[in-house]
Amino acid sequence: MPQPGALFQSHPEKVMNLLGEIESGRLAVPDFQRSFIWPARNTARLLGSIMARYPAGAILTWRPGQHALGHRAVEGAPTVEQIGLPERLILDGQQRLTSLYRALHASGESRFTVALENFIDRDTFAARDVEAIDWETAVVAHEPNAKQRRAKANGELPLYETEDWQIENWQFPIDHLAEPSGFDKWMAKLVKALPAGMDKELCQERMWQVRDSYLVQLQQYEFPVITLLPTAGLSAVCRIFETLNTNAVKLGAFAILTARFYPDGIDLRARWKEAKKKHALLRDPGEDKDVYGYAVDPYTVLQIISARRHGSPQQKVVTSDLTADDVKADWEAAVDALAAVINHLRGDCGVIHRDLLPYSMLLVPLTVGWLEREGLAGPEKAAALRKLERYFWASSFTTNFDQGGASQAEKDCRELAGWIRSESRDGEPVMPEAVGKLTISAQTLLTATVRKKALLRATMALGASAGSKDFHTGERLQASTYVQRKYDSHHLVPKKCLSGSGPTIDPGGHSSELILNRALIDSSTNRRIGAKKPSTYVAEIFDEDVDAGAILASHLIDVDALRADDFDVFIRSRLSLLIDAIESATEKTVTPLPADAAVSGVDADSDADDDGL
Repeated sequence: MPQPGALFQSHPEKVMNLLGEIESGRLAVPDFQRSFIWPARNTARLLGSIMARYPAGAILTWRPGQHALGHRAVEGAPTVEQIGLPERLILDGQQRLTSLYRALHASGESRFTVALENFIDRDTFAARDVEAIDWETAVVAHEPNAKQRRAKANGELPLYETEDWQIENWQFPIDHLAEPSGFDKWMAKLVKALPAGMDKELCQERMWQVRDSYLVQLQQYEFPVITLLPTAGLSAVCRIFETLNTNAVKLGAFAILTARFYPDGIDLRARWKEAKKKHALLRDPGEDKDVYGYAVDPYTVLQIISARRHGSPQQKVVTSDLTADDVKADWEAAVDALAAVINHLRGDCGVIHRDLLPYSMLLVPLTVGWLEREGLAGPEKAAALRKLERYFWASSFTTNFDQGGASQAEKDCRELAGWIRSESRDGEPVMPEAVGKLTISAQTLLTATVRKKALLRATMALGASAGSKDFHTGERLQASTYVQRKYDSHHLVPKKCLSGSGPTIDPGGHSSELILNRALIDSSTNRRIGAKKPSTYVAEIFDEDVDAGAILASHLIDVDALRADDFDVFIRSRLSLLIDAIESATEKTVTPLPADAAVSGVDADSDADDDGL
């Protein structure tokens, strides 16, 4: 087997050399990087740290080689027209390098000065000991206010940019370091302006000491630079970036492919923005301020296209094999199908909110299957929809996406598409293993706690698909009420009824966190239930002239078993109802309980989430 080649080099590089590469356009920023956002105070702290020779973090760059990526100049640097790509792209360190470039080249609005009084006593010219230097105030950031901006637009400099003010206040402008002998020329004017009788030669000597000990660092300081070589492909770059990035900012494949396809006239960010405008379900509650959105990762669309074009949604395939032509041909269809899948899950499978989706990775094979279904007609199309639903429920309750989601999706995309097309292999129908081979165990359902998040979500969604109703109003649970009334999976038998100093309905000490002890309940109803025994709060529901039996049945609950105040009886009764619903949804037979099966005897309260999906 051939040995893999080196993927990176690591060596120190001087600030002046890095900034020179930025000036010439040889070092640039890939389009997937965010814009420069540092406030001026951060730049001042960085400048002070560099003058003090403190560690200021490593820089991560990449020589992209033949990988065509969209890029731009460092903010404030000139845009240099060049043939081909820059020699290197900045993956981590953009904010620091941009700050240094802007400060030393006086680009942008802010200006930075070194407060020389931090280094030299103005009266005696005594040099301050390094331990006495206040590095927090060594560099001063000057930001114009609105009045100063207007004046500068008319040619009037702010006071802090005038040479007279700088010399009078011993504030050396850092951008003078970009000019050869810039400090010496400025210092000569300062020394000349000293009052008669002062030791000008001593002042000059001390100024040179400041220059050689501290200011020179703003050009000679060496950053540790890790440079990824062209042998590092896009997938490897993503992984390395996530491992080494000092700000823990994830470099997703969508971001890097956005840069890769930009030269081909494909703006993935703009396309995703349009997709969310067209399909509200794709929006993100935080980013797009839409509480009903499913917060879909745009990378999902690329995985869908890759699965159809190249047989796999795994990152190494998406980043290496997916082409601009693939995206141009399939983007719209993939987006529309993805939205249709989510809409169907919400309307017909009880996934009324993103919290109830067992696995986000399921969206990839489901959408691939949906696109296969588009080519069918009549009864075949209806049968294909039923297959998609069976696959969704079977995958959720066999929990086969718990390990290796992308690799499972790759296999399922292929087999689900074959099932939709009614293909056979060796005389047997092709179908996903969750539908055909894997089992659903009653024992697992009986003992599973809320730590099994996917199983919890699937159980709650299955109840919602059966028409779960509000415990006190009797209204069917919908996306709007789920959000507005703050629904979540809450206890049916409260914790205090199962443990505590007083009498309990479960002397065996079983866990209150069993999934079978959960239902979708709004926050106000949960507070009303409090620590009451089921018989008590069920009676209250009946007293409100509401059909408690019908309401509880909509949550796959037997009202008589619940109000019997016997935890074991209630859990086994609910298990039976859940099994019936699962077998109906999946058309699979759930493996029955062993004769001696018992409800979990270990209290998982200390390890499990108290509430929530």
